[in-house]
Amino acid sequence: FPDVYDAAFRRAGMLRVFEMEELFEAVETLARFGAGKREGVIILSNGRAPALEAASALPPGCLGHLSKDTVERLDALFGAHHWSHSNPVFFPYDYAGTESYAKALSTLLREPGGDVV
Repeated sequence: FPDVYDAAFRRAGMLRVFEMEELFEAVETLARFGAGKREGVIILSNGRAPALEAASALPPGCLGHLSKDTVERLDALFGAHHWSHSNPVFFPYDYAGTESYAKALSTLLREPGGDVV
């Protein structure tokens, strides 16, 4: 099923990275060419450290805020103790599988304060 998820992520416009170097290259590209004019960048990650590193690499004011509705939807999907409750959105690395990320992405793409995930 990994190919199906990769195709769904690409179709949704999600950039999937597998190594820390790719993460920083993606954030740098977004900051230079896309995020500078945006105020709604949402980061979805499988761990706290990479999520916070990616967020700190963005220009000031680019990180979007999650609405109350989005927080409630993510709570309903994953429970109140299994995700970050703010942007950047992250799950413990041993908790979330591919299906969890697909559900989170679907929810985050509906976030009114998000321009890009």
